[in-house]
Amino acid sequence: MRCDFIELPSFAKVNLGLWVLGEREDGYHEIVTVLQTVSLKDTIRMRRREREIRVKTDSKDIPSGKDNICYKAAEVFFERSALKEGVEIEIKKVIPVGRGLGGGSSNGTVTLMGLNILHSRPYDDDELRRLAAKIGSDTPFFVRGGTAIARGRGEIIEEGPPSIPMFFLIYSPPFGISTTWAYRNLPPLTERENVDIILQGIEEGDIEKIGKGLYNSFENLVYSRYPELKRVKEYMLEKDACGALLSGSGSGVYGLFKDKKTATLALEDFPFEGRVWVVESVSEREYRSYFGA
Repeated sequence: MRCDFIELPSFAKVNLGLWVLGEREDGYHEIVTVLQTVSLKDTIRMRRREREIRVKTDSKDIPSGKDNICYKAAEVFFERSALKEGVEIEIKKVIPVGRGLGGGSSNGTVTLMGLNILHSRPYDDDELRRLAAKIGSDTPFFVRGGTAIARGRGEIIEEGPPSIPMFFLIYSPPFGISTTWAYRNLPPLTERENVDIILQGIEEGDIEKIGKGLYNSFENLVYSRYPELKRVKEYMLEKDACGALLSGSGSGVYGLFKDKKTATLALEDFPFEGRVWVVESVSEREYRSYFGA
């Protein structure tokens, strides 16, 4: 049965751990990161057209033309499928831009998945991940969501343990941070990844252990430039967060809490300017259910 319209959620992510291991010969950086989808989300609406790709958005922070990642995703899909068709894509934004929450990568990958559904699912998850890797670095993660380990430049995805209920207080300051700036200014690192404590904490359902394992190579750089973000982290720890961390290259900061009540209490007293949400983890099973898988 032909499907002409679809509406899909586009979930954000947080990095439970992010290790930058060094610069590669291709100019990218080798990373290892533990990713987790969370319930903060945009909405992507897609309608088939006979020709032409069109992108509309309610956000002034992202382009609506060919520079939009959803437009690029549609180009990749139609090039791969050789279909002489178009699509109209409408993006309802909630995830803030430039805060390390993966909104753009999520939007682009969900566009690929939506087009796949509209055209009777010609591609499996492996092929969707290959297509997603053409439009971004951490995009392949959003094919399945949940908990995962990403390596390489972020495109090599390993399934993590089944997600457990986790509650986060996510803070978005009034400013974003350029990922390009963050990588260019990151001093040479000789770090070794250590994902084990985070993965063990998830497997054991131990939120405190996960909190102790939280790590981000960008924190020293970003906090030295934006000390107010370090104060946000300290505030969350004072409010009984099991751990707190910069997400991605920032500027978003989150606290990890044992339960929703504790996170909500921290939100009620939140003293910093910006936007803040209490959200929860989204498991792979729940994530996939939105895409009919």
